[in-house]
Amino acid sequence: MPRTVIIAGRAVTEHDLVCPDCGAALVIVDFKGKPLYKCARANQTACQGAHGAHPDGSPLGIPAHWKVRAARKKAHAVFDLLWSGPRAIMSRGAAYTWLQGAMSMTQQDAHISRFDAAQCRRVMAMVRSDFGLEPEPTPGEGQDGFFEVTL
Repeated sequence: MPRTVIIAGRAVTEHDLVCPDCGAALVIVDFKGKPLYKCARANQTACQGAHGAHPDGSPLGIPAHWKVRAARKKAHAVFDLLWSGPRAIMSRGAAYTWLQGAMSMTQQDAHISRFDAAQCRRVMAMVRSDFGLEPEPTPGEGQDGFFEVTL
């Protein structure tokens, strides 16, 4: 039976999700006034399993193992350069339309939160080759640069 939680004064319905890192349930929690799915074993085992949620509690995309989540974060940082920040070259809607066509996906599936690691690498490579955009390395990312994720 779905559980309802009050987050920031609004009722949020929890969905049945499994932690991709350890297999426990993902439970909805209040994270800075927004719903977030977190591993139910996090306090006992320090599992870092987590997954984003829409304001109504529905999951953002598909839960993934921490290595895939890391790849998704990097892919999003590269993809977001198309529409956000000083080097933006198109609107957000146009960027998602490009992503949909470049990945040969439906509008529903063309979201990085649904991608596996290989698809994330493909997005990063296409943004680099098609548009010449690459994010600046952030402090602590190492000498090998932004794309230093072993999957």
